[in-house]
Amino acid sequence: MGNRTGAQKAMKDACSRGFTHLRFAATGFWPSDMTTYMKNKHKHWELFDELVADAESCGCFLVPSIFWNTLTFSDLASEPLSMLFDRESKTFSLVSTYVKELVTRYAENTTIAVWEMGNEMNLIADLDLAQQQPSIAPSKGTPNTRTQADNFTTDMMIQHSKDIVQLIRQHDTKLNRPISSGFSIPRAQAEHLRHSYFKKNRDWGNDTLEQFQHNLMDIHQSFDCVSVHFYQGNNDRFNITDPHSAELLHI
Repeated sequence: MGNRTGAQKAMKDACSRGFTHLRFAATGFWPSDMTTYMKNKHKHWELFDELVADAESCGCFLVPSIFWNTLTFSDLASEPLSMLFDRESKTFSLVSTYVKELVTRYAENTTIAVWEMGNEMNLIADLDLAQQQPSIAPSKGTPNTRTQADNFTTDMMIQHSKDIVQLIRQHDTKLNRPISSGFSIPRAQAEHLRHSYFKKNRDWGNDTLEQFQHNLMDIHQSFDCVSVHFYQGNNDRFNITDPHSAELLHI
């Protein structure tokens, strides 16, 4: 959870500048960051309570991004990432338990304004993670390498999104807060990669405007809003030439 004094200062600074909603990582990035939760859940949730109370005292609302690193819980379960999408796996059991504990604990706390599933899962869908090797740090609890058993498709992610949204809804019956994906803006090649997943070589051709729109709506079908994150160098497409432009929001 980091240093409470530093977190309090950051929240106060943000609120004093007019920010009303604060998005934050509700789980650790590395498996080792989840040590307190795995060994002492009571302490973990005590610390979480402090964060929520501090936000409330500042008059800010919170948007917890529940699974900040897509790979963390499969690493905790010593399973490949693909097991996240298997509802009978250890990984999904850990994920389900965490969602239930989090959502039920704050079921009546209005400081939590929106639930976010996680951070940018769509950016590693349909890739060969054996080649990409994301988030490797054995000293922090990850395996030594990623393999093709870690790979997953956009369609698997869409089904997983439905499962997580259903879990949240099941335990958030009193306030029924909006749920966001936390996805980034789709890669320029998202649909080409999606449809070449089972081919020998991935297709890194650029998507048409229609393919971009289809991907954006398809991956958000379970959510209450569309989530996009802009990055310099990834916005200049469809005749948009300014890399700093947010014109893609109008599409």
